[in-house]
Amino acid sequence: KEIDPLLQDLRIYVTRFFRSTENNAVTIFSTNILHLLTKILNGEVSILEFAQLIYLINFESDRQIWSYVILFADLLTQIAPPILPDLQIPMTEEKRSTTTLLRNVAEQHGYDSTSDALQEALRAELTYNTYKSVDKFWEVNFENKSWYGLTTQIWERYRDRGQCGNDYVFSDNMSDHAMKDWFEAFYRIYLEPYKFQPTNYSELPTARNPNEFVRGKFTFDSTAIQMEGSRCNRQVDVYVEHSDNPDGWGHHWRDVRVVGEFTKAAAKKGFKFHQLMLYVREVFYAQPLRRFVHGFVLHKKHIVFWIVDRSGAYSSSEINVINDQEKLVRALSAYTIMSDKELGLGTTICCHNRRNFVKI
Repeated sequence: KEIDPLLQDLRIYVTRFFRSTENNAVTIFSTNILHLLTKILNGEVSILEFAQLIYLINFESDRQIWSYVILFADLLTQIAPPILPDLQIPMTEEKRSTTTLLRNVAEQHGYDSTSDALQEALRAELTYNTYKSVDKFWEVNFENKSWYGLTTQIWERYRDRGQCGNDYVFSDNMSDHAMKDWFEAFYRIYLEPYKFQPTNYSELPTARNPNEFVRGKFTFDSTAIQMEGSRCNRQVDVYVEHSDNPDGWGHHWRDVRVVGEFTKAAAKKGFKFHQLMLYVREVFYAQPLRRFVHGFVLHKKHIVFWIVDRSGAYSSSEINVINDQEKLVRALSAYTIMSDKELGLGTTICCHNRRNFVKI
């Protein structure tokens, strides 16, 4: 309801201010805003498309706001408009130059003072840095690996042994509690048997059995204050930490290896994605040497796998996990098997029994 009068005011302002100039570009811009209003009224444009504009109005200069409005109106009124969150669209045509341009990446003071402000900032930052349905994403990250045979073995056992039993049936209408129970049953039945059991818990990581397979475990927090090491309290739906970590009440962001979100409401998948990005930010904050982070969003009967580095977020296509649970089982297994390097962790320093070791 607030977007309509905003665009109306913009159109009136542009028309009155530039009426004497008779500039063709101004006429096109005014017409584009009118077409955009029509698209909004017809439900052809999602309100989420305005996240970047809202952020600019709150934090940036008038020049940046107007530059984006002109681009925004032009893009969204095309016959086949691009999906802004999925594509990296340059503000101007590429021009070769010998001049080096520097970008200020310092965080603005107070931009993360509230959850809403932080989410707006992250949405704006991801607008041109999110790449969905990346080609060969599944093959590169989950198939062409040395442990692919092990995930095959886990999948075949899961398929042939009645999955997780009648008490933990995977469906598209699972509550958060039921989803948690399924994750725990899946780990206990199919992953924990492959966990390496050391005979000496004080031994250094370099002396560990090289055939250690399952290195991670699924962890759930009952309250946000259990997770330490962040600027504010956050509660992740599910995350993977090292299987050597004690099963205590408190946890730390420096131990998070993979983050995941799930919901039975398909309409919340966008919200869950932005929640996932908040958690990835906390991982980078607590792990300065982290190169990238694996994550996933499981919504109703689909799952999307993500890899996020400091340049942007990259995803698989949406995968139906009701008709075919194989990729779900393989990916979740892989997250507990991957090495530190495959998970993007800094490989110079490793942690064991709450002690840090430098690899030389």
